[in-house]
Amino acid sequence: MGSFCSCCNAIRPVGNVNKPFRGLVFDSWFDKRRGVVTLVAVVDGQLKKEDKISFVSSDKVYEVKDIGLMRPDKVSAEKLYAGQVGYIMCGMKTTKEAQIGDTVSHKSSPVPPILPIRPAKQMVFAGVYPEDQSQNESLRGSLDKLMLNDSSVSVTMEQR
Repeated sequence: MGSFCSCCNAIRPVGNVNKPFRGLVFDSWFDKRRGVVTLVAVVDGQLKKEDKISFVSSDKVYEVKDIGLMRPDKVSAEKLYAGQVGYIMCGMKTTKEAQIGDTVSHKSSPVPPILPIRPAKQMVFAGVYPEDQSQNESLRGSLDKLMLNDSSVSVTMEQR
């Protein structure tokens, strides 16, 4: 029985619930009905629905519309606490607003960044053209949908 207790102590979440809230953004995706879903590892403090939050990299302020845990589907919760990993929905329109590695905190108590944010290094370059020029708008729409769901994609239109 002693080894079971020591195992439980070894995997206990770290963080202090009494400190100001700060969380690390580690993933996000776009949901057609709810907007951007942001996955956050709560480092300190706690977060509840209707809290006003801000992201360190952008200083934009959002109101938390929904929070919860991934088990493996989204399960709504009243609060997220230090040591938990959960999701936040706050009405973001694109995944570019939720940068991977960014720090989120309460608007009323800003905190320093948990990690330095480095822009993604571009590794793959491609020239993409439609077979028929009449499909140009369709291609542009498809690329816009891709950028909604993947913040690492950047598109630059060539000038003629």
